[in-house]
Amino acid sequence: IPGGGVKNVIALNENDFDLGFSTAVLGKAAIEGYDPFKTAQTNVSCIGNLYKQYLYCIVRTEYAQNNDVVSIDDIFIKKLPVRLGVLTQGTVSEYITKNILIQLGTSYEDIVARGGKVEFDNYTTGAIHLVENAIDVFIFMASSPADIVTDMENEIRISILPCSKDLRDKMRLKLGTINHELKKHTYKSLFHDTHVIGDYTVLLVRNSLSAEQVTALAKTLFSNTKALSANEKAIEQIEAKNAFTNTGFPLHPGAEQYFKNCGLWDE
Repeated sequence: IPGGGVKNVIALNENDFDLGFSTAVLGKAAIEGYDPFKTAQTNVSCIGNLYKQYLYCIVRTEYAQNNDVVSIDDIFIKKLPVRLGVLTQGTVSEYITKNILIQLGTSYEDIVARGGKVEFDNYTTGAIHLVENAIDVFIFMASSPADIVTDMENEIRISILPCSKDLRDKMRLKLGTINHELKKHTYKSLFHDTHVIGDYTVLLVRNSLSAEQVTALAKTLFSNTKALSANEKAIEQIEAKNAFTNTGFPLHPGAEQYFKNCGLWDE
């Protein structure tokens, strides 16, 4: 659902759910109680990272070539007229995109004022509009490989833009994002290893669940990734040894105990 990552955190905080998916990038804002949250979310903690999320800045290749665009930074630092597609307002993808624009000294309003446009779509509509030349650029977060990217590159020539180190560093300080690398040939349009802003999908719990319950949940999760990946291929990436770093949210004591039981957690 739109804004699901944010709404899940709030629902957990209010004891409406026991478990919920979100993303690590929301951890800092949730803990400190700033946008997109109105108050600190103090009843939420993490079982662990599930799989990586990558920032995709997909541009029609002719737009990139005509404007000498080689990174996401170029579009906005050069103040180019651009027809920009973003996911629905309130989603994590839109939250990250909005903050990228801030770091690059611009905003949705500035884009429109320069003769461009900004539209807020779901994944399917945004992809269709890029293919139909209704927008020049589509920015979103997704796992890798992502079927939506393959579908677009099978229809038109696209370029997958990197994020500069300067932008990645600024976003890490601002939101707590991390750096991911899309490997060349993951898509036929990707000719080089490409550094982008990254995040993790995380599994959250309410703090009021007992340590014993959460330890059992963690064991079930990390012992059954093959079965779980039948419904979400990205879950194949889950590894307990990598699941407790860069979580954004604090680990639940029960999750800590699970990692200790596995010999992975040092005091």
